[in-house]
Amino acid sequence: MNNINSWTKKAIEGTHSPQNRFFPSEIMLRILFSSSYSGTAVIVKPGMRILDVGALHGGNFPPFADRGCHCFGIEVNEEMASIARQAAANWGIDAKISVGTNRSIPFEKESFDILTSVNTIHYEDSVLN
Repeated sequence: MNNINSWTKKAIEGTHSPQNRFFPSEIMLRILFSSSYSGTAVIVKPGMRILDVGALHGGNFPPFADRGCHCFGIEVNEEMASIARQAAANWGIDAKISVGTNRSIPFEKESFDILTSVNTIHYEDSVLN
């Protein structure tokens, strides 16, 4: 993988600390919740299981948690997963955060209703992936 430790350092020392609040990705909101943007809005129902790949700041959880969804997230190492857990707690969201990657998701296949992955491509080894 592309120097994950450098991303961890940025996350711990930079603006991605769990004390900072982040808002949901605008593109994620438009794609999921606006039929005028994507052609079809996603119907989000209570009890749905949502996985956010790259959940570092927890900002993508509130729109789903507010609708009664069960939130899960993955981060590339334990340090970043710990930041994500604290960030979700800061939002008041009981999210289950695990260590995983874009290509190695630590859950059973097809166990989520929605998977989001915003700005995580930089963890891929090469453009061939």
